[in-house]
Amino acid sequence: CCQAVGATTQASSSGLHHDFHDNMYCVLKGRKRFRLFHPGCVDSLYTVGRARRVFPNGLIDYGKGPSKIRQDGAPMPAAEQCERRWEAELLLASAQEQGDESLIEEAEEQMDQVLEDMLESRLAASTSTGRKQKRIRQEDAHADDDDTPPSFCRVHPNMDQATIQKDFSAFAEARSKWCIEAEVLPGTMLYLPASWFHEVSSLPGNDVGSKSLQPQHAAVNFWFHPPDAKAGDKRSAKEQLQGKAPSADGCDNL
Repeated sequence: CCQAVGATTQASSSGLHHDFHDNMYCVLKGRKRFRLFHPGCVDSLYTVGRARRVFPNGLIDYGKGPSKIRQDGAPMPAAEQCERRWEAELLLASAQEQGDESLIEEAEEQMDQVLEDMLESRLAASTSTGRKQKRIRQEDAHADDDDTPPSFCRVHPNMDQATIQKDFSAFAEARSKWCIEAEVLPGTMLYLPASWFHEVSSLPGNDVGSKSLQPQHAAVNFWFHPPDAKAGDKRSAKEQLQGKAPSADGCDNL
């Protein structure tokens, strides 16, 4: 969840981009105008990064080589470790149900190995993150590269028509065919699925009972991981054996 607050007497724009999570966008004050494009338009929107894959749920993956994220946005190594943990839990529960001591011992050894691997991965990731942050701080003062995220677009809907036709001709066609415009007012909400491109303009609005435009605007965003029907059965081994429905928690820290 995050809150955005500002003030403007004229429309201010976020630029055309997309996020990697589902979003419930709630306007508290002012007005928000959205221009929306579905993820299938990615090749016509001139993103900073090169899209290598659009998942069935709309999530866009950028970069080269094999995909490093799952359809719900989870990192593949972490997802694979969690699946190993679920399998080990199921094996241990099954062995305990049968009362087979040899199977119980084997399942416990497998569980210990999985938990040890997960701990080592998290420690390595923590060390790597610390080194990366230190390097970024050291290089920040000298960095002159474009740090624009890959999910932002080099084209802007407010560009003049001549520039768009000359340099971004594919966008001109996508805008005429696929662009959806929506205005979100105080007390209303827009559901924005992951990887839906959007350009948001913040506009002055009327307070209740007032006819004058007020420059202040405020909104709250509620973020969610996008759903993935193929993410695997996230029930615990005990829940699977008892036939219980999948829990909402999923894998810890995933």
